Amino acid sequence: MDDWSGAGVVALGVVATAASVVHYLRETAELGSVVGPTIALALNGGLAAGIVGAGWRLRRSELSANERRRVARWAVTGLVVSVGTVATTYLVQIYEGQTVIEPTFQLLIVGEAGTLAATLAGYYAAQSAMTARRFEAVFDNTYQFTGMMAPDGTVIEVNETAQSFVGVDYSAIVGEKLWETYFFRTGPETRETAREAVDRASDGEFFRDQIRIRGDDRDAIVDFSVRPVLDDAGDVQLLIPEGRDITALERRTEHLDVLHRFLRHNVRNKLSVVRGYAERLHETVPDPDRRAHARRVRDSADDLASATALVNELSNAVVDDVDTEPTDVTSVLDEAVESADVPAERVRRLTEWTADTVEVTAGDRLSLSVRLVVDSLLDDGGDGTVAVDLRRADDHVDVEFQCEGCDVAPSELSALEDAEARSQTQHPDGVGLWFAKSVVEGYGGTADYRYTGDDPLIRLRLRTVTAAAAPSPQPDATTTESDPSPPEPSLD
Repeated sequence: MDDWSGAGVVALGVVATAASVVHYLRETAELGSVVGPTIALALNGGLAAGIVGAGWRLRRSELSANERRRVARWAVTGLVVSVGTVATTYLVQIYEGQTVIEPTFQLLIVGEAGTLAATLAGYYAAQSAMTARRFEAVFDNTYQFTGMMAPDGTVIEVNETAQSFVGVDYSAIVGEKLWETYFFRTGPETRETAREAVDRASDGEFFRDQIRIRGDDRDAIVDFSVRPVLDDAGDVQLLIPEGRDITALERRTEHLDVLHRFLRHNVRNKLSVVRGYAERLHETVPDPDRRAHARRVRDSADDLASATALVNELSNAVVDDVDTEPTDVTSVLDEAVESADVPAERVRRLTEWTADTVEVTAGDRLSLSVRLVVDSLLDDGGDGTVAVDLRRADDHVDVEFQCEGCDVAPSELSALEDAEARSQTQHPDGVGLWFAKSVVEGYGGTADYRYTGDDPLIRLRLRTVTAAAAPSPQPDATTTESDPSPPEPSLD
């Protein structure tokens, strides 16, 4: 903002003020009267003060340096044109032998008025140009299809992304009804959806649906919406149609659905067959070594079945929308602890929480997440235990799992760290911890861990219902696999 433009306009106003004061002091002395020159000075001084104020406003504006210099040139041009016009009329009057009355007064008034008017015109022209550039930057430099329509559905404008996708000229889209454009020629149902969108948006409603549109070389599935733009009186002035290409997302979702079915039926059925034959061999084969082999096959089939069920849950958590509702975390903990796939004596409460109800923002996957944390920490074949504690604060609740003598690999705990470390997690238990972290973060909470001595402590932080609108808390305790015993940070 340190350029000459604003200061230059201020200087014009100061010079005009000084010229007015000098002129009217001299005129007062010549006329011997104060009233007339004072009124004229007030008029000139008001215009000059306006020029000073405009220059100060220009200096502090959001306009770029080039735009401010352009406004200053407008001001100088206004001064030159206005003064030149008055001077030309004087020359004509002198040439015709007429008497020029109060030439200095007229030059000052017209010059100041022309300068102020030109400064304001230049400022608003520059501001309009800046707004137009910002609009174009948002409108055209985007990955989604965007346009503008009249309330009757006539297309007024369409961005470059949409034009490139459809492969037709700008003139072939603008001026047409939305449902008659090339985009919606995939079928009568799509055109009817576009009509409905325009009708509802023109009544002031927001419309959103998923449709298939036609492009130059492919069709696309888009998240289609039309929103109304209202004036100050609440009347619809414009409609904004938008479309986000979600074809790749829909294909991934379809692939996940196929994977779900394959895991639920094919893999699970085959595992049931394997387990059945292994169980039969275990019961009928007399050789102890072969019975041991059969038992190992049976146990492995059970592990694979559990892993398959977990992968199904993970896929659902990724695909499905997160639904939250007030959830009694104490009831969830009771249910999860009792249903954990470990002996009851290996899980204990540090505090009794059943007497009180503590509502958090969560959903039906919270219980499974808690159970997976417990199972992951205790599925080591040892005799370690997990102490579950509930810590309450004004805006959140911490569910803490303190391991005591558990053999938990750092690679499994890495599931609670960043995505790069998480991608190295191959063991199903590590995936279970990732699932818990993903679910809790979907509820607006956090999941992290630290070491207390040689044992890890995992914390799930959930927002209380009264704090549901507050920003999500940030993790403040993490570790790395290369340093299994870092300094102990505070969890509170």
